[in-house]
Amino acid sequence: VIRADGSLEVLRGSRRTNDGTWQVLDAAAGRFRLEYRQGGWVDTVTLSADGREIDGTNNRGVRVYGTRR
Repeated sequence: VIRADGSLEVLRGSRRTNDGTWQVLDAAAGRFRLEYRQGGWVDTVTLSADGREIDGTNNRGVRVYGTRR
C-alpha cells in the first residue's frame, strides 16, 4: 500500500509484514524510490501513465511490480 503522505506498507493478507517511505525521483517521468524499514530493501519504480501500475527493480536487480486494486 502506497499512501499520499509518503508512507508505504507491505501486507500479506491483512497482516503487515513491512513498512517504509517513498520519494519522488523524477515527477515528469513517474519515477519513485521505495525504501523499506526492515531488510534494507530499496525499489526504484516507474508509475504507468494511467496511475494503475508500478514496474521497476529492487536494490538486488530483481524485478518488482504491482497493480492498483
